Amino acid sequence: MTPPSPPSLTWGPVTLPVPPSANRYWRSWRGRVVRSAEAEAYCYAVGLMTRRYRGTEWPTRGAAVAVAVRWVRAKAAGDLDNRLKVLLDALQGVLYWDDGQVAELHAYRDDSDRHHPRVDVVAWRVGGVADLATVVGGALGWGTATGGRRP
Repeated sequence: MTPPSPPSLTWGPVTLPVPPSANRYWRSWRGRVVRSAEAEAYCYAVGLMTRRYRGTEWPTRGAAVAVAVRWVRAKAAGDLDNRLKVLLDALQGVLYWDDGQVAELHAYRDDSDRHHPRVDVVAWRVGGVADLATVVGGALGWGTATGGRRP
């Protein structure tokens, strides 16, 4: 029997609020482009919700990181990629020091639970976990009936 991976190799799963769209992320102010108040509030909220990871091996410095995200939408509108940039920016300093460390990104849109919109995130150090489907599937609640894969 193979021993389980050390807990320091994986991060999450963490359920976060749905980020604002990238269309509302940046604002022009006095000739400069800055993050909107909505974006600042979202980044602050993510920092509070993930504070339990501070003082652990996360955020990781220099190591390549893989991130899996499931966006559970409230309505059939919005682009997945517009939410990802905002979410990845909010996770900087929490999950990794620089978003250039993200070597793999797996993103899924889920319309099955419209009454509970959210973003579920799980991450792992690249090379630390052999079975992607098991990590992502188990962490995001996709059971063994689907082999850990998206239903």
